[in-house]
Amino acid sequence: MVHAYKQTYEYGLTVETLAEVRDKLVEALGAEWVSDDPAILTCYFRDFTARVGKWPNLVVLPSTTEEVQAVMRIAHEHKIPVVPYSTGFNHGGTALPQWGGILVDLKRMDKVLAVDEEGMTMTLQAYIGNARVYTVANEYLALEGLPLKPAIPMTMGSASTLCKYVSRGFSGIAGKHGGHSENIVNMTWVLPDGEIVKFGPGSFPNVGDVPVQFGPGPDISGMFISADGMMGICTEITIKLFPEQAHEKMYYLIPNSQGIDALKDCIDFFYEISQQNLMLFIYKMCHTDALVMLPEEYNPADFMHMFPEHALTLILCGLTEEDLALKEELMLEMAESCNLQLANIEMLAQMIGVNMNKDMFKKIYQAGKVMKPKGSFQWIAGYYRLDRVPELMEDYMKIVMRYWKPSDPKISYALAMSGTHIQGPLPFGRATTIEFDFWWDPGNPEQVKRAILTLKQMGEMMMDRGVMFAKNLVGTYELLPRLGVYYDLVCRAKAMTDPLHIMHPDVMPVGDGYSPQSE
Repeated sequence: MVHAYKQTYEYGLTVETLAEVRDKLVEALGAEWVSDDPAILTCYFRDFTARVGKWPNLVVLPSTTEEVQAVMRIAHEHKIPVVPYSTGFNHGGTALPQWGGILVDLKRMDKVLAVDEEGMTMTLQAYIGNARVYTVANEYLALEGLPLKPAIPMTMGSASTLCKYVSRGFSGIAGKHGGHSENIVNMTWVLPDGEIVKFGPGSFPNVGDVPVQFGPGPDISGMFISADGMMGICTEITIKLFPEQAHEKMYYLIPNSQGIDALKDCIDFFYEISQQNLMLFIYKMCHTDALVMLPEEYNPADFMHMFPEHALTLILCGLTEEDLALKEELMLEMAESCNLQLANIEMLAQMIGVNMNKDMFKKIYQAGKVMKPKGSFQWIAGYYRLDRVPELMEDYMKIVMRYWKPSDPKISYALAMSGTHIQGPLPFGRATTIEFDFWWDPGNPEQVKRAILTLKQMGEMMMDRGVMFAKNLVGTYELLPRLGVYYDLVCRAKAMTDPLHIMHPDVMPVGDGYSPQSE
């Protein structure tokens, strides 16, 4: 179906139009925060993925919701495409401009606006990263003097909190506290025509500080969740905080079995520990996680085959040391029944033959070292049933081996340069996020082609298997029209909020079957 608003025009970005728009943006934001310098523009057309964007014509850096509003009014007046950009730690190709226009870099919007101690909420601007959120949250006390924490799993400290919650970004499951979007209380959005809208209790006059999730009437906020900028620009969110229990401890578990049996044992443990509601967070590691644990002087290819193919990172928490000890005892009993053993740093160091200190594991969740042994990184993920993950992984391995030949007879590409993650299941193990990662050399045209083919095949296989995509990624765009009536409703919603189709055009196909890979 071709919708009337989806026109094949080039947005009329003439030199004269752009000059007029630039002058208006400078008047609204100040010359310091508007740029058409090629040295700056070139920073925004690539990320870790195989998707290649186009240079924006202009980059702007607003600092408030009102300044974002001014930018959108100017763009709407001149029918110029707009792409929002947060921290830039994007692995899905969804923050790349495809039509030039205005790129709205939100890095100046990095403030914690409010912390409601009694209501246990925190209001944030769009750019703020996870590390800053934790730092601020820990400055406040509530409920018997225990510090508060947001429901953010252990992930890169520099990654955008807004991305986690609103766009369902990397590590989009928060273990014990459910999915990130479930923990949004309020959102503030600037629509494509410049109107400001609040969702949740903030939408109702004089009720903005009530810490509940829903607004009056039908809850339309879900239409904007995971829209990746095609419905407008999210400038502020209010998220739930949870009382941190006083004692936490991290554990590392390794299956006694091998191959697919080891994965099944891990999944059995996922169910056991989740349904008892004991853990705060659990994460299935893989070979690729081990890359960040290695000292710089080590070559990943020399040791990848020595690292356990599957390993679990588990965090337990308790109100007291006695409480934590009891949970630990129960956890170890479950682990033994699932054929898992408790590992330690020394054990793992012996397995892989390197010297490791106790801080090495922490690097998995820090941004100080990017996991990209071949230069570029790509992931594809979705929600799925835990018990069906082994079959999904077997299909994934077949696809990887179809397009990637082993460079070393002793180490297959599938094992050394790809990985499968299972991230903190939804409460009680109802479902989980399954994520597949792999790397390639962006300077090698043949590898880029293979990467795109791999992603396409992965997306088709996952949809055929019944995986629900958590967000739009390279490799999934062209599959969305297969959603039938649901997809058609998404197109209608897009047309209603953005009839000029200026807001992040082609972040997903909107009725004409457009595929980024076709370029």
